[in-house]
Amino acid sequence: MLSKYRALMPYIVAQAKHETNNFTSNVYLKDHNMFGMKWINGARGQIATKGLKSPDGPDDYYAHFESDSAGVIDLLKLFEAKKFPVSVEDGNEFASELKKRGYFGAPLEAYQNRINYWLKA
Repeated sequence: MLSKYRALMPYIVAQAKHETNNFTSNVYLKDHNMFGMKWINGARGQIATKGLKSPDGPDDYYAHFESDSAGVIDLLKLFEAKKFPVSVEDGNEFASELKKRGYFGAPLEAYQNRINYWLKA
């Protein structure tokens, strides 16, 4: 899958930097969770276990991964399941494609701005 989505790597890195505040968030440091992925028992082949509690609800947890690479694999499995495009024109399109697939709830323009910020950083 990594070779299939290779053209997206700069965007995926920007996404990880955004979601982890440049790899400093507690969820990243404790759970190897670079993408804010939630734990859903049985989702995408049991790559994750239950991680830190999420602020989104009483039964909502982040996914815990044993390694950074496991987190990337989980993201790519999500891309496969959601039929994510294998290439995009820019950070705005990347964020739009994530939003279309329900990846985040924040306003689109705010997410686009953060992806574009990290693409330039």
